[in-house]
Amino acid sequence: MLDAFVRPMIDPPLNATGPWLARHGAGANTVTLAGFALGIAGAAAIALHHPLVGLIFVIASRIADGLDGAIARATRPSDMGGYLDIVCDFLFYGAVPFAFVVADLPPTRSRVRR
Repeated sequence: MLDAFVRPMIDPPLNATGPWLARHGAGANTVTLAGFALGIAGAAAIALHHPLVGLIFVIASRIADGLDGAIARATRPSDMGGYLDIVCDFLFYGAVPFAFVVADLPPTRSRVRR
């Protein structure tokens, strides 16, 4: 939805950074997995009532999601890399809303019998 507006602003720095990272040994799949881990860390922070920390992790995750494609284009894109990227994206896209649900759960009471 926002891609048409945002892509012209974010593509040039990503496309410049991707080849540089590839030259320095970063692999697209490694960046995909690192971005996924950042996204899950963001979801965990949200679930634990730290939404600003979660936002920082989510932004870093989305930057990594853009960089993995730029690295792949600078090296060799693969069907496996594309599949890994979309699977991680969908898991991340499900984890963040779920984190908000978890954060909104009422506190539980311990039922200790005496």
